[in-house]
Amino acid sequence: MIYAAVAGLASVIPQVFWPEAPAWAQKAVPESCVEGLRQLRQELVDRASSQVATGGSASDRALDRWFERWDARFLALEPHCATPGESDAYALLNQLRHRMGTSLQRFDSQEGSLDRKLDRKLRRLSARSSGE
Repeated sequence: MIYAAVAGLASVIPQVFWPEAPAWAQKAVPESCVEGLRQLRQELVDRASSQVATGGSASDRALDRWFERWDARFLALEPHCATPGESDAYALLNQLRHRMGTSLQRFDSQEGSLDRKLDRKLRRLSARSSGE
């Protein structure tokens, strides 16, 4: 019984704390750490900008799916970021990703919800004034 528990933990712990990126993600990242970090940073900033500009999303699932794919590519880039400066930049992008993820989820549920409500109201008012 002890062997089964130890073997189970030995296989689960690495998957939880040090997951491997899927094969498709490993093929989708450049060999250069700096170039990969630049691309991922730009995608993160573009997505955040788009999310805010459109009033967020009524569904968290679309944002979650986007972050799952982004995270897989980010994880696949880690082996390319071996020098101290690169690993520092990798850690900073990781921090930025998690802070933006939290901010976008909060935006979607609070400010985005208010923005979507305002947008619906303005469309109704426009339709009413067009019909006069």
